Amino acid sequence: MTPHREHDPERTLPEPLASTRRTARPRAEVAGTLGRYRIVRPLGSGAQGDLFEAVRDDIQRRVAIKVARSSSQDAAERLTREARILARLEHPGLAQVYELGHTPDGAPFLAMELIEGDSLQEELDEVGRFEPVDAVRAMVEALDILAVTHSEGVLHRDVKPANLIRARPDRHGHRRVRLVDFGIGVVDDDRRITGATELIGTPAYIAPERLTPHLGPDPRVDVYSAGVTLFVLLTGTLPYVGRGRELFEQVLFAPPPRVRDRVPSLPDGLDEVVARAMEKQRALRFSSAYSMREALERFL
Repeated sequence: MTPHREHDPERTLPEPLASTRRTARPRAEVAGTLGRYRIVRPLGSGAQGDLFEAVRDDIQRRVAIKVARSSSQDAAERLTREARILARLEHPGLAQVYELGHTPDGAPFLAMELIEGDSLQEELDEVGRFEPVDAVRAMVEALDILAVTHSEGVLHRDVKPANLIRARPDRHGHRRVRLVDFGIGVVDDDRRITGATELIGTPAYIAPERLTPHLGPDPRVDVYSAGVTLFVLLTGTLPYVGRGRELFEQVLFAPPPRVRDRVPSLPDGLDEVVARAMEKQRALRFSSAYSMREALERFL
């Protein structure tokens, strides 16, 4: 059989990409104040920047401050892009943006809503794997957010359990799932922006076509990552394991594993939803986050 053109096995595989996996400790030199904000404590760190809790004392507002790792033009573009993306979107599952500024040494920072809660990755580390109904409910909420971002021409490009936060209970006791970290997101109407086509993200969650240079960004890259995320929540394991070229080759060519092979007690039909979201050929996936959400709602 002739290989599908989206995944030509004769082409050259890319070099290992820059991961956006968070590390535990942000840089220590950010302390004191940033503009109108008093730094309270570090919250974490990622490939693109460091996150802190801070307070704007004059109005007693607690915020999250993301500080870019450098004062380079690329760092400024990334943080400015994230600020503009969040500012143009309206959904209760997204953080509000308050201000874009610069540290004394010139590094850009973003002040935004502080979302308190645990990431789905943190919950997964504690429980091993989610019960199917809990995994589905979390992904339905995540896909609802993605449907809105896609309708506004915004692709997240790094959907994974660590970027999905189950917030503190609201007044009705509900812990809404919220999507964070648009640092490598891309806006459909601005292909000139730095990072629109570069290979960056979390390797295990990257869609196969993102390893194919001639294919541009498409909302189905987020559908694929949502499928991998649901696979991980249901099984407690990644579908593919490896590093660099080994992992890329699995993502491109290895038969996708099935959830039912790892969790035999899965509700009928749920395995097929995950498998469709993780199809290697994007034309065979759900056409949108909305259609994947609809397919999952019957399991609630």
